[in-house]
Amino acid sequence: MGQPLTIAVEGTTPVVAGAQPFILGGVVRLAVAVKATFVFDPSEPQAATIVRPDPIQAHDHVSISGACVSASDLALRMPTAGVVLRGSAWSIEGQPLSELRTRLVVLGDATHVDKMVYVLGDPEANGSRAPFERIPLVYARAFGGPGVPSNPVGVPRGANLVDPRDPSRPACYAPIPASWPDRARLLGAYPPGRLDDPLPSLPDDFDFRFFQSAPIDQRCTRSEAASSSCSRARPPSSPSSGEGARADGRRRRATRSRSTPTRSR
Repeated sequence: MGQPLTIAVEGTTPVVAGAQPFILGGVVRLAVAVKATFVFDPSEPQAATIVRPDPIQAHDHVSISGACVSASDLALRMPTAGVVLRGSAWSIEGQPLSELRTRLVVLGDATHVDKMVYVLGDPEANGSRAPFERIPLVYARAFGGPGVPSNPVGVPRGANLVDPRDPSRPACYAPIPASWPDRARLLGAYPPGRLDDPLPSLPDDFDFRFFQSAPIDQRCTRSEAASSSCSRARPPSSPSSGEGARADGRRRRATRSRSTPTRSR
């Protein structure tokens, strides 16, 4: 995406905004992203305090391994809302465990996202899993590899993050980079570099799912209904025990993108 334009936004809470004009169907349109940043208290997962917002991020922040540390805030259009989580799975009360069940839930007037990822310790020679206190929730710890379009930075065996429904699927809550095959293929024949033009012109059949960085099972059908979220981890032998998964940082961000036609005078 190109550099965001500076626009004036008035609100009762601290927000930042970015904008990107583009052409679709012969009409100049303007995509506007409004971003707010919150701090969550781990002891009160339903409570959040709005703080000075982080700046608008115009591009994916990708690590040396190729994983997406944080996704771009700018999207020309978002077909659905998406939720991503960056953090780590922690053992309960500092007691090392060989397995945890983590869960990401987004609630509104219904349950919009409900996803579980098993977290396993490193494999040992005898086939068991080593106890751990903390494991990052990143794609490099999930099933994948260079030949896996949905996770080219993963491992072919011995993954720490496992999908309980299908161990052969990559399991993670983190954002997916735009450069990965599963997203890049949605561009079709459209050259990705043209999205960095000051005024990109899109074909009528452009697939706007390209801008969705959230995994497909972390997308909400109605963004206005996603009112709260929490993540939990429990040891497999004790379904009612306390929480043990959390994000490493307590800051969360919410970005809303919307595109509207513009008129020239």
